[in-house]
Amino acid sequence: MIRFCEKEVFAVQRQELPFLELEKFFSEEQKEDIIVVNDGEEFYGIITSKSVRKESKELIQRERILWNENVLDMAASFFHENKDIKWLPVMNDTEELVCFCFDDTSPEMVRDMETLRFLKRKKKELFFLGIEPEVQMIVIAGFNELSMELFELLLEHNFPVYILDIGKMGENRIESIWKKFSIAAPHILTLEKIISLGVKKEHICIAGTIEEEILKIGESPIDLGMHFFILSKVGSLYREIEDSCTVSFLKNRKIPAFICHVPYIYELNKITIFERERVNNREGLGIKPPDDIRKLAMLYRVYGEETCKYLWEREECVDEEKYFETMLKGKCVKAATKDWRNNKIYVIGPCIVHGFGVRFEESFIGLLQKKIDECYPGKYTVLSMANEMSSPMENILDTIKSIPFLENDIVIFINHYTEMKKRQFPFMTGIDLDLTKIYNDRQDEWFFEETLHTNKRANEAIVQKLYEELLLDHLKKIQWTNSQTLLWKGSLLGPEEEQQLEKYIKDIRQKAVSVGEGGKIGAIVMNCNPFTLGHQFLIEKALSFVDILYLFIVEEDKSKFTFQDRIEMVKRGVKQYDRVIVLPSGKYILSIRTLPTYFSKEKLQHKQIDATEDVEIFAKYIAPALNIDIRFVGEEPLDKITKQYNEAMERVFTSYGIRFMEIPRREDSKGVISASRVRMLLGENKWEELKSLVPETTYQYLAEHYS
Repeated sequence: MIRFCEKEVFAVQRQELPFLELEKFFSEEQKEDIIVVNDGEEFYGIITSKSVRKESKELIQRERILWNENVLDMAASFFHENKDIKWLPVMNDTEELVCFCFDDTSPEMVRDMETLRFLKRKKKELFFLGIEPEVQMIVIAGFNELSMELFELLLEHNFPVYILDIGKMGENRIESIWKKFSIAAPHILTLEKIISLGVKKEHICIAGTIEEEILKIGESPIDLGMHFFILSKVGSLYREIEDSCTVSFLKNRKIPAFICHVPYIYELNKITIFERERVNNREGLGIKPPDDIRKLAMLYRVYGEETCKYLWEREECVDEEKYFETMLKGKCVKAATKDWRNNKIYVIGPCIVHGFGVRFEESFIGLLQKKIDECYPGKYTVLSMANEMSSPMENILDTIKSIPFLENDIVIFINHYTEMKKRQFPFMTGIDLDLTKIYNDRQDEWFFEETLHTNKRANEAIVQKLYEELLLDHLKKIQWTNSQTLLWKGSLLGPEEEQQLEKYIKDIRQKAVSVGEGGKIGAIVMNCNPFTLGHQFLIEKALSFVDILYLFIVEEDKSKFTFQDRIEMVKRGVKQYDRVIVLPSGKYILSIRTLPTYFSKEKLQHKQIDATEDVEIFAKYIAPALNIDIRFVGEEPLDKITKQYNEAMERVFTSYGIRFMEIPRREDSKGVISASRVRMLLGENKWEELKSLVPETTYQYLAEHYS
């Protein structure tokens, strides 16, 4: 989301640069600072810590945009094409620096933006259902992409909305910004004028993103750092409705499904002084020990010293390495056991489900798996599926529809379901288990700053209550047999996804080449970050087995080199092979949608994954479309994520009649020739050593664009 801000800057003349120690200037404390470079009296460009660390192509960033009615579109386009740049200067008509803009990708902003656009696109009425009757007026403070879209939505529905002119950002810059966008002057008011309209302060919602600004209505402070919390509220309502509709869908197909309500802190009839302090501070467990001794003591008090140190040692808040991970329709699912039993219990919800702040054996699904194994050994695998209140809008019903369900499978939703308790909309199901009473009966610490951030004691009590109240009677009635009825067959892709994939296949078929009878067609999926002699070696070996070889270059821009850079290096590096066809991988071959772990694999080598979904999409849709007989990969002795991906291919392709072939990697005196070695040498400016690991075409490209 595009945002604008003012920053303190350090101004220097261009001719002074050779005498500045830039590395020392951009210390850890000053890494977000900006140096403005002037050439005489004219603005020349900026220097940031990223450019000094050579994460950008040039030391002095010359790019800037003009402040006009197209500034949002220009900024969005710029950041889409220049992912290595964080700050973009915004100039006025006389080439004076007005402010800076940046692309805010924080989880809160991504969530709020996606929520608003989803509501505008599909569920406009839900927005107003979610805010009325409590909210009678919305005041927007600050200017950004989200402000504009929210303002337009409210104006369209004649809902009372005003722009707050705080008059503190340089000659009422807020007012001038909005007027640039033809916002009618009567909508831009001071806080005092807004209060004079007669609406009670508890019915006014302030939505904004101006840092370090605190306003007051009477004696009540308004923290503008809360972002657009009204969208979070509406998003939560939508998720409750979605969960309810999903439960109805399952029950209509005779699949057992339950909803469990975890109380908010304000629903509890007793709160200790320690709990209130933690809730007010709003800071939970981090990936490192806190400097604050009191907070450290609190964390030990709630989660236990041993557990905290265990997680900090791994720099995690969730015990990731103990879970077995797979993907279901682009959604990460974590299993509590490696062996996939015949039946599944799917637990869907936020932090409490996947065990925030606890080790695996202390987590909700770890303890539920243990309880089920004690009573019904070998019958169920317990899986957790995140459905965060704070995450972007997702359609959980589509994910559920992708899963095949047998007659003894079970689905449990656990979350805050306040609207379901409070309003009981006619189209919402009821709550099957309300956990408020056992929270009120707690005799010790159960959670830290949020009732969903539970410790081992709470998880044990909740699992026991859920088992006794919901699962026990149901499990007693099951007649266990070797064969079970398939109640819902599921699907790999949803309708919209199938349409997208069909379009992609139609596009790549235009480059397809047919072979004669008995001819063989092969495929390699490559990231090529960058293209090395190792990749070239794999291609040459594969060509000795097939007549035509398709190279699918990973299209996700999640690597050091952009997709455009990578595919260009590959095209130049295989130009001499007339039997090689280079293609983009699209959204459904080794992508964020099908295998997100791959793009963070350096940090996640301990994780156990299941890449079945990615492999099955290739086998079911891509391979038949291009008559692919063989999929080639390089042997992977070191990278555990890629190794598990290769194992999934070997396991799945056989059932589709596709041959899987691993080829030994090319080595030199220092070991396997890998893209990571090349990236390291590039970062160290060791061009001669780098030259021995890449084709001449790659070397020339890197020298041209990255020297």
